[in-house]
Amino acid sequence: MTTDNAGSLVPEDQPRGLSARGLKTALQMAARERLSADELSLARVTHPCLKTVSDEAVRLAARQPPLWEYRLYFQALADFIARETAAAAGDRSPARVDPEPDFAAQGIDDLEWIQDRHQEYLELAESIDRLVNSELQVAFGRPGESGDVGAIVGVAAKVAQVYRRFLAIRSAAQTRPTAPLLAEVMLEFSRVCDSSIAEFEDYPARSLRTLEEALAADDGQTELMLRFDMALTADIDGFHAALDRAHRWVFGGPLDP
Repeated sequence: MTTDNAGSLVPEDQPRGLSARGLKTALQMAARERLSADELSLARVTHPCLKTVSDEAVRLAARQPPLWEYRLYFQALADFIARETAAAAGDRSPARVDPEPDFAAQGIDDLEWIQDRHQEYLELAESIDRLVNSELQVAFGRPGESGDVGAIVGVAAKVAQVYRRFLAIRSAAQTRPTAPLLAEVMLEFSRVCDSSIAEFEDYPARSLRTLEEALAADDGQTELMLRFDMALTADIDGFHAALDRAHRWVFGGPLDP
């Protein structure tokens, strides 16, 4: 599956120019600003949404250095994803067990389960686009206006909830007992999930690096235009081929086009 520009921070119909004139010195100065323990506590009291994010995210919200809204979103998302990843690692599902030899009675139910999870996967990808291209744009504020700390962190938390569901779907696909032919479908689907999860995990850190490097290299004269697209680009050909074979086995015919 390919979701073009899913999670774009700059929608095609609403180009957002990020002015970086003279930001290099300001960025370097802001990087040296650290919050004391008291300041961290106060910031978290002022903005309760910051209680569950890293000190760096709190610093960005409190100090509000250049382009802090974008940097806060990426940092908070990285924090939430790391937390969800750790939680999933500590709550592993039981290993797959061999199914009973007579699987025919369960074949229809399990094939429908696979198709339902695939549909949910597609809907989750669409929800990322809605969150980032609608809610996040409002949270960032209009050009020239300051963003909303709570709303920015809130969108990051919602996107991380989508990531959590991706983890759950993959875990279910990896552990659900199936017949050999449907096991192939599960394996291919879990591979699709693996690819999307890896892109999810890389996205915030990669975006932060891109932003920081671009700002650090700014010459103070040229307007900086940046795009941050989150595209889920897993190859689903293998999954569709395995799903079609399973559908023929269970129902005696190919998948509907």
